[in-house]
Amino acid sequence: MVTQQIEEYLEVITLLEERGEIPTTSSIAREHQVSLPSVTQMLQRLAEQGLVAYAGRGTVTLTREGRTAATTVLRRHRLWERFLHDVLGLHRDRVSEEACRLEHSTSPEVERLLSQAVCGSDVCPHGQPIPAEGAIDTDLGGNTPNSQNGEKGMVRLTDLCNDEMAAVADIPPGSRSAARFLALGFTLGAGVRMIQNFGTGPVVVLVRDTRVAMGRGEAGRILVHKKEDTDNG
Repeated sequence: MVTQQIEEYLEVITLLEERGEIPTTSSIAREHQVSLPSVTQMLQRLAEQGLVAYAGRGTVTLTREGRTAATTVLRRHRLWERFLHDVLGLHRDRVSEEACRLEHSTSPEVERLLSQAVCGSDVCPHGQPIPAEGAIDTDLGGNTPNSQNGEKGMVRLTDLCNDEMAAVADIPPGSRSAARFLALGFTLGAGVRMIQNFGTGPVVVLVRDTRVAMGRGEAGRILVHKKEDTDNG
């Protein structure tokens, strides 16, 4: 059974991954503001339930089941933040605390209604991506998958050939680059088409009908699903 306490731990692990930090016993204890023995005890419990892969004080990795639960609670948290800010007018600095209280008791039906109420927004008031419903394959951490070792169909933007089309699958969160990407229209699910990619140097892409020139290193941090994979489900 995934309790509120378990959800909070899974969410903390996901947030560490978003920032590019490696989830360990120490980093989880610091982020969650609890003692190391408490974290160790909970991680052993999570491992027994098949939600994380964990051995001693090494790196903590979410299993597929664990990531599903973590992504669900994170989606509900950020939908509540959006609703509290946009619909109820609560200040951005207060929405996270309130969302923490609401996320654990949100049913799938209320989650869908929240998404409708905020017009399907894909970022929270702080600019962080709201995971799509059922989206569990996105790597949120610093180990960015590529066409050789990532999820099927998920490649770097710089892997696209000229005129190839795709949909944004992941952007690096918690950084100045993330804010720039969002401002340019690189939100999750946004359609992109490669205009100019010669294998070296800058690239030019079309995103949401806007032509954008980007440095190769910057563009390589954006992950996309190629259109043929997106079309085939």
